[in-house]
Amino acid sequence: MTFVGAGETPPFFEPLILPALKDLAVTTFDDFGWDHTIFMGFTLRSSLDLERLSIRGVHIYGDQLLEFLLHMRSLVELEIMVSECLTDQLFDALCYREMDNQNLVPKLKTLLLSDIQVDVDDNRIASMIESRWWTDDAPRMVSRLEWAVVHVRNGT
Repeated sequence: MTFVGAGETPPFFEPLILPALKDLAVTTFDDFGWDHTIFMGFTLRSSLDLERLSIRGVHIYGDQLLEFLLHMRSLVELEIMVSECLTDQLFDALCYREMDNQNLVPKLKTLLLSDIQVDVDDNRIASMIESRWWTDDAPRMVSRLEWAVVHVRNGT
């Protein structure tokens, strides 16, 4: 399912219950009033087992995205473009920690991140990717990243 819109958060999400949904792309335009509670209500009602999520231009904050991702254990591909949710907190939360049984998005294999704010710590991004991209065959609690694209804004 793909949703593209401008203006206020539409009532589009309010009545929906889509438990079989596997692929969700949400693209918004300038001045889009994203209502996180409506979106979270939709995802929780649907008990989503999303495999692919694309968020482009959505004004969602890092803590809101983390709340959402906690429920997305089946997510294999994540694309985020132009959003203030790409923060140090998010990159830290995405790091694989061997002793943590509750790693965020454990099946993640593809990560596409664009227009990251320049104030994000490059080391956190590198640590997150390195923690999910290993070369040995030791068993892990998360899938190995197969593809990662990271684009940081040039500051202009």
